[in-house]
Amino acid sequence: MEHSKQPQNGLGLLVLFLSLTLGGVVLSWIYIGLIDLIPFIYLNFLTALGFAIALGVIVKLVKTKFNISTVVGTVAIVILSLLIINFVRGQMWFAMWYSRMYFPDPDGYYFYFEPSFLNVFLDLRYFLDAIVWISRYPFENGANPIMVFVNDLRSFNYWGTWGMGYGLVTGFFLWIIWAVELAIICSMPLFAAAEPIGVKIADKGILARPDFLTYRFIPFTKDQLYRIESGDLGFIIDQPLVITGKSHQIALLFDGEIRTEYISLHKVPKVDKSGGNRFSMIAPVSNRAAVVARLTPEAIENLVKQLDEKYGATASFVSIIEEEENDTTEQ
Repeated sequence: MEHSKQPQNGLGLLVLFLSLTLGGVVLSWIYIGLIDLIPFIYLNFLTALGFAIALGVIVKLVKTKFNISTVVGTVAIVILSLLIINFVRGQMWFAMWYSRMYFPDPDGYYFYFEPSFLNVFLDLRYFLDAIVWISRYPFENGANPIMVFVNDLRSFNYWGTWGMGYGLVTGFFLWIIWAVELAIICSMPLFAAAEPIGVKIADKGILARPDFLTYRFIPFTKDQLYRIESGDLGFIIDQPLVITGKSHQIALLFDGEIRTEYISLHKVPKVDKSGGNRFSMIAPVSNRAAVVARLTPEAIENLVKQLDEKYGATASFVSIIEEEENDTTEQ
């Protein structure tokens, strides 16, 4: 059985850019609607955190799917996507407010303030018309679109868009609020992008790429972890597979395209009955191995062969049943 999975940095970075940018634009539209409907500023910060987590999930999933190993390239792509996402998010936000103030009629635009978000934001005739107008008018006037964006931001900062009981919030304090919001939104995707793909091998000073075997075992005890770290693997074959709950998963380590003489053991929380993770954000963290064991190539080959022969190359879970005393056992 071939367990090796080669990095796909070029294709992976392209998919990451497209998926993060397009996903971020769609999430921006949803985010703008939520922060406008929610009247409490602290709940808006939680909404911004949810937006950031969603972007981080996209980065994590694409990195894992394509086994992207370049940290610098990933961070650069994420920064580029975030610039586009936040620019578009700002334009959508302007469009929402302008679409409230400037409703088109046969004689041109006239001022009209519509306080109901649903009558504006979800009425795509006005909202899309405002987006087209706000994206087009800098070019028609020969202006720099970035400077137009900044000037619009300054105008809204001067006017204010929400209050705290004593009036509309404007000026320096509003800049601080916007800066915190931007920092929250960018934090999760950048954190996910900067996380290195690899397991630290201390005595070799390298990050080795993990290739996870499909078998998820019930958690090993501390004594068993020590035995694995010492190179004793015989009891792993008798360790039952997991149905639900937390588990451990073995990974073969690769230095480039060459497999090393090391394996690693990782914690995999919340496995469901299909064998997958219940929550994608807490999928196996590839550079946080619970144990790294040095073995001979023959020992690694023998372990993989025995597991494949016992459970099948696809790690079928149909032969594993659940008992009342212990929720994972071998049939």
